Amino acid sequence: MRKMITTIALIAGVMSMSASADQATLDALQANGVSLTETQANEVAAISCDAGSTCTELVDKVAELVAANSEDDAAVINVLAAAAKAHPVLAAQFGDAAMIAAPGAIATIAAAMINIAPTAAGPGRAGARGLQDNPGLAVRELAIPAFARAIPAPPGGGGSSSPN
Repeated sequence: MRKMITTIALIAGVMSMSASADQATLDALQANGVSLTETQANEVAAISCDAGSTCTELVDKVAELVAANSEDDAAVINVLAAAAKAHPVLAAQFGDAAMIAAPGAIATIAAAMINIAPTAAGPGRAGARGLQDNPGLAVRELAIPAFARAIPAPPGGGGSSSPN
């Protein structure tokens, strides 16, 4: 009897963990101001992304949402930031899939991913946690790397540095 109760509790716990992860993604998207149709919201909530799985369906859905909003830089950033906040381990996969799904928004996606999931190259402008804690960063600031903004313009305009 005890084993049966323990088994039922374990199964219920695994099922609720999966469901809460899906709801966490939907909640994060909505909290970041991502506009979803009722169908899109239901599709996100229906995705099962267990701790032991690759979550391919979720990665594909995030890429689909990025592609659907690829004309709006802020929406692209908000989708990626929300998905990465709900599933930090999948952040790089979200970015890779989004670049394939929305090639016209590669610059925005790349800039956002530098801030969302910093790599060994260093943290993005928003610090180690990136846009997860600051999704309101201006898109124009993300599109131009910090080192490029710090380079002063040459005095006097054009000209050549070549001695010839």
